[in-house]
Amino acid sequence: MPIDITQLLQAGHRLRHRQPPAEAVPPEMLGRVNSVYKMLGWGLIPLGALAGGLVAHTFGLRAPYPVAGVLRGVALLIATPVLIRAMRDQ
Repeated sequence: MPIDITQLLQAGHRLRHRQPPAEAVPPEMLGRVNSVYKMLGWGLIPLGALAGGLVAHTFGLRAPYPVAGVLRGVALLIATPVLIRAMRDQ
């Protein structure tokens, strides 16, 4: 059940995340902007897999899950002030 909720939230985030660049970028540049999003998104997957594999090899197979949870929490704490400021500016 938690995985389903997480996937639903991620899908909503993807839809919300793509709309502002589409409004801010000229139509002729939109394809290039989207390709950069995809390049970064798909290009970082192997690095995450490598990091998860190293954590699992060093600390055991269950270790990557709490490590990933902590990293996501830290990323949220770092991003929250920026997101709040962006929402206020709209």
